[in-house]
Amino acid sequence: MKCRNCGRNLTSAEAAGGRCPHCGRALEPASGSVLKTLSVRVASAEGDRVYHSLDEIPPETRQKLRQALNSPEAETIIIADEQGRERIFQAIRGLPPPLQKKLMAVLGAAPSPPPSRPSRNVHILRIALAAAAGASVALLLLWMWFR
Repeated sequence: MKCRNCGRNLTSAEAAGGRCPHCGRALEPASGSVLKTLSVRVASAEGDRVYHSLDEIPPETRQKLRQALNSPEAETIIIADEQGRERIFQAIRGLPPPLQKKLMAVLGAAPSPPPSRPSRNVHILRIALAAAAGASVALLLLWMWFR
């Protein structure tokens, strides 16, 4: 898909967010055309492989894929071992937050929690330590001055 505002070509993952990640403009759906493609990405401990036809896929992986494709709700199918799953999540973490939420919901995973803010007690402790350090320096200077 191409952004009509900035003219950049977008990947399907970028276009799925509904806004151009480069200029921020809302994307308009393409009218009157449907493009179907097949590409299967298999992420595992051995690395990532992309297949462009079912015949290219190894027989054991092809059997898993055929079982998953028989589901009436199949759109995006991910078959990954634990290391492959972690690679997928790393790739998702690099996407814009709205797209991250959509993909995490599809994968049935909880999104990464936002970074936590320090509690109020931590701020009070920092202020108290800074005040104590300042008072110690002032007392040391006074002691050296009047000695």
